[in-house]
Amino acid sequence: MLTCPSKEYIIYGTEECAYCTDAKLLLEANEKNYVYINVKEDTEAKQMFIEMGLKTVPQIFEEENFIGGYTELVRHFQ
Repeated sequence: MLTCPSKEYIIYGTEECAYCTDAKLLLEANEKNYVYINVKEDTEAKQMFIEMGLKTVPQIFEEENFIGGYTELVRHFQ
């Protein structure tokens, strides 16, 4: 799995995904650090999606813990 030791959250998404944008905005509103990885451009992220059977974006992780998509991120902050 890809890791990002200096950040709290990792968002895997695409530029045209409205939920990916909303996830970034939600993290910013909660003053959380994140890294955004475009799965269309990152070959390692594409491979991870294949291996994990992921088919939709965003896919969000907190450190190494899988949160899920945007809806799960909203619940995470409630």
